[in-house]
Amino acid sequence: MTRRKRNFICYGVFFSLLCVGVFFTQQTEDIKRKEQAALIQEVAVSQARVIERRLLSALSATYFLALERKSLDSPERFADYAHHMIESIGGISNLQLAPNGVVSMIYPLKGNEAALGHDILKDDKHRKSVLDAIRNKTLTLDGPFNLTQGGEAVTGYNPVFIQKNGVEEFWGVISVLINLDGLIKASSLPALEKKGFRYQLSYFDPDKGQDNVFAKSAQPLDGIVAWSNINVSNNMWRLFLSQKESNGLMVYVIGYGVTLLVALFVGGSLRYILLQPERLEAIIRLKTRELEKLAFYDPLTQLANRRLFLEKVFIACLNSDKSRCALMYLDLDGFKDINDRLGHGAGDLLLTVMASRLTNIVNGKGVVARLGGDEFAILLSDYHDRQTIKLFAQGLLKSINEPVVLQGKNYSVSASIGVTLIPEDGDSSEEVLGRADMAMYKAKESGRNNVYFFKEGLKQKEFKQDGRKQKCVDCLKNIDDELISAVENHELTLCYQPLINMKEGNVVACEALICWHHPEKGVFHHAAFWALVQESRKVVDVGFWMFEQACLMVQSQLAKEGSVAQPVCLNIAFDHLINPNFIDVIASMLETRNLPAHYFIFELDQSIVINGSTSVISTLKALREMGISISIDSFGTEGTLLSTLTRLPIDMIKIAPQFIRHIESSLEQQRLVSGVISAAHRASVKVVVEGVERDTQVALLNHYGCDIGQGYLYSKPMKKEMLAFYMLSKKASASRLNPLTGAPLQQNHLANKHSS
Repeated sequence: MTRRKRNFICYGVFFSLLCVGVFFTQQTEDIKRKEQAALIQEVAVSQARVIERRLLSALSATYFLALERKSLDSPERFADYAHHMIESIGGISNLQLAPNGVVSMIYPLKGNEAALGHDILKDDKHRKSVLDAIRNKTLTLDGPFNLTQGGEAVTGYNPVFIQKNGVEEFWGVISVLINLDGLIKASSLPALEKKGFRYQLSYFDPDKGQDNVFAKSAQPLDGIVAWSNINVSNNMWRLFLSQKESNGLMVYVIGYGVTLLVALFVGGSLRYILLQPERLEAIIRLKTRELEKLAFYDPLTQLANRRLFLEKVFIACLNSDKSRCALMYLDLDGFKDINDRLGHGAGDLLLTVMASRLTNIVNGKGVVARLGGDEFAILLSDYHDRQTIKLFAQGLLKSINEPVVLQGKNYSVSASIGVTLIPEDGDSSEEVLGRADMAMYKAKESGRNNVYFFKEGLKQKEFKQDGRKQKCVDCLKNIDDELISAVENHELTLCYQPLINMKEGNVVACEALICWHHPEKGVFHHAAFWALVQESRKVVDVGFWMFEQACLMVQSQLAKEGSVAQPVCLNIAFDHLINPNFIDVIASMLETRNLPAHYFIFELDQSIVINGSTSVISTLKALREMGISISIDSFGTEGTLLSTLTRLPIDMIKIAPQFIRHIESSLEQQRLVSGVISAAHRASVKVVVEGVERDTQVALLNHYGCDIGQGYLYSKPMKKEMLAFYMLSKKASASRLNPLTGAPLQQNHLANKHSS
């Protein structure tokens, strides 16, 4: 850009801004006046509604007295009822009962004794209003009028008619006296007057055919005036509100000065920017690349991350009618042993070498991604046949098997590869990736260092138990019948693992973990058993059994004098949430045991919440309304979006153990965990970290603001008898509050609340 052109642009912008600023300053005063008028109008409407609601609330006392007139058969009962009515509603000077128009009862009686026996139908000066009310059979407002003791008031006359032998007969009149001074004080008009506002209240007098002012500020209306109607029973009041206009001289001075400064600043800044376009473009390109890397690439290996990979798979599924693709899911065999033996630094180096080898072999023919841990994935485009893919995968295995120098020694690892074909094996990214994962585990089962193509009918489930992966492939043929026998023979037990406040060190809750002591196949611990039972038709019954046992445990804790039970976390399945009787059964169990709902936290898999239907979300909301807290288990293991924290009815998330396993040395895990905790706290969601085993983990998690910890560092799962001793050795929750909802946990308080 030439110097002449640059100067032309800068001066043009300067004078343009100067003209715009002058015009804007001129318009500011008009806008300000309109805004002031709108504000005064808004305040007038607001105060009119306050007076109207206050007036209607006071007049409603006559309806309550009409409903209770039969029970108010003595002056004492009437006085007591009227006293409570005046105290609760407010703004009422006195209440009167006048059967057949003769005042028989009045409250307060003091100062109003002369009114007793007064016939308001004959000689009262308000006789016209009373007769109008009787004739129209509706509540009629009389006034405003001056009181003998000073001030102004209005009276509401409500005629009462009763049915006698099928005929409607006049019973009498119930009246209420409302002091206008109190009515005005109930609004903000006196406070507004101190702030410079002025007001005036008037009503239309049909006899005189004009408006009568019955209340106003000390100063007359001036400046900008707004008004609003106040609807009363048989008339229309009007509230006028005004405020002086502000002095506009300073607006012009400030406006012109700011305009000049802004024009000079913008012109100078524009000149600076135009002089250095290349530098700005370079910075923009650099920052864009950095943001793309953070969002779509793994920081350790520089490969695509799960998010970017799923997008590529999604696009491949959309274009499956034009080109065929193959997805390979790789898991390194033996990586954990090397990582544990040589340390995380060596493990990271091994992952980097493997990523480089995979990238070199693919050589731009597809996408290579690290999904997490030691798991990689490759998406190959335009494959020709299975044999080609198999040969390519065998080449991958051969490259992976080559030794890697770690700490001066050669180490070798292998890999298990699962393969799915697009579109043959699925038409969605989740389906294709999930089936590739299943095929990969089948490859591991076949001896590792192997390739396995997904096949329809492949049914493999992997469970993690006692720190090792154990297969459970159709291990129980008659699972439904065996579960019935398990309950009858007391083969199912619940163990409890404490949840610890990471700052205070006290126990704030415990998780109920179910175990099955099978007479032939041994012990199925919680992870294996819960995954297995979810495939059974008895999952709902098992869940109710767990809840009943947890209720008994809480009840036994509360039965001890001076004891406070801790909230219990229990797993629930998708089948529970779609069961139409689920809410009723839970409520019935709580009512039978006389237990408050906030002693319980329901944990559910993140896929149930994220992919849940409207009915599932409604069930979760109903549980929360009962007082039961909702927690997402193993948060983040399936790429959970942080946006779910604000739109779903949850109180707590549990970060899976694999995300803190190497948190002391893994910057990726540190960024992930700290980001999840920050996002959860912004959404007012508590965070529990599972798998806490080291004090160094605790130090980092405390630094990130984690709320609750759970793991072997604190305690292994234990029976309820041992839990009681553990509670004695640890500090119980000193606040006696539910750690998620803040609900009080004292038994006496809860019992009283339940009985009320």
